[in-house]
Amino acid sequence: VITFRHAAEQYQREALPLRAPRTQKDYLNHLAKLLEFFDNPPAPLNQIEPQHVRQYLDWRRTTAKVQANREKAVLSVLWNFAREKGLTNQPNPCSGVRGFPETGRAGVYIENDVFAAVYAAASQALKDAMDLAFLSGQRPADVLRMTAAHIKDDMIAVRQGKTGKALRIKLNGEDG
Repeated sequence: VITFRHAAEQYQREALPLRAPRTQKDYLNHLAKLLEFFDNPPAPLNQIEPQHVRQYLDWRRTTAKVQANREKAVLSVLWNFAREKGLTNQPNPCSGVRGFPETGRAGVYIENDVFAAVYAAASQALKDAMDLAFLSGQRPADVLRMTAAHIKDDMIAVRQGKTGKALRIKLNGEDG
């Protein structure tokens, strides 16, 4: 009998190392919670049904609704992996099970006076990063990876860390 633990361990060995380091860390935490539920007692993989996914979400409801949604997503990814590997032929039990409603992050607009105050107290490296972020509209992590080597033909080449999308941003002089 193939258990949920068996599928999770195979996923960790074969598929997880192919993910980005931060994703690996997050997935390991999510898998630990999933194992806490689906391996106590050990659940045969083929017997996990949508009602069990709902029970899992309800179990996590009181402490971590948003994390429960992320964990359900990892369960779905793991299930698809298990199907591809022949560990189960059952449909994904996450399908049709609604997660908890989430509100997006509150948009924070940094007003000019706040930006100016931070800029005035910043080191030159931080000022450069703030300028690049402001002018390029890129994520802070992507801005911090920018170097002069990325500049060619009045363009700066960026490969976004989160999406992997390659961009070229036209550089204009200070005068426009």
